[in-house]
Amino acid sequence: MIHIKHSTIPNFYSPSECHYMIKSITEWLNATVATQNGEVHSQHRKAEIAKAEPLRAGEIFEHIQDYNYSNYNIHLNTKYKCTINKYEEGQGFGRHQDIVVNETSLKATEARKISCAIQLNTEYEGGELIIGKTTASKGLGDLHIFHSITPHEVAKVTRGTRYSLNIFAYGEIKF
Repeated sequence: MIHIKHSTIPNFYSPSECHYMIKSITEWLNATVATQNGEVHSQHRKAEIAKAEPLRAGEIFEHIQDYNYSNYNIHLNTKYKCTINKYEEGQGFGRHQDIVVNETSLKATEARKISCAIQLNTEYEGGELIIGKTTASKGLGDLHIFHSITPHEVAKVTRGTRYSLNIFAYGEIKF
């Protein structure tokens, strides 16, 4: 059984870095979640997403490696994917895990192993990131790191718009 633990690095991004990341996005896409049989659940995740390249990626991955070695020591390769998620009033993301298990993923050679979220703004209410049973801090620029199998959610935003940078570190699947 994997012990669920998350780590927070307060104020990892400065206010200007957070602002830059939000303003760097020019195209938002509607985000949906598909089940294992391909059905779309629009009620589970309501948000817009955009591909992004993180500032100070090397430092982020040093923190990911430190977290991994301190807690799990699982194999990570050098692959990662990043998105910025935008949640407006009434939007959130129900409880889920970032490791995707479906027919396609069972044929894959790698999977998400470590997940991260960086808080890019604070001008909203609601929208709490809940990792396991813990509500994560909402400090501007806070970096949260956790194992991708950890159940987590984003509560519905009740006022304003919430932005977060999400980073997924990948590793080889070994059976």
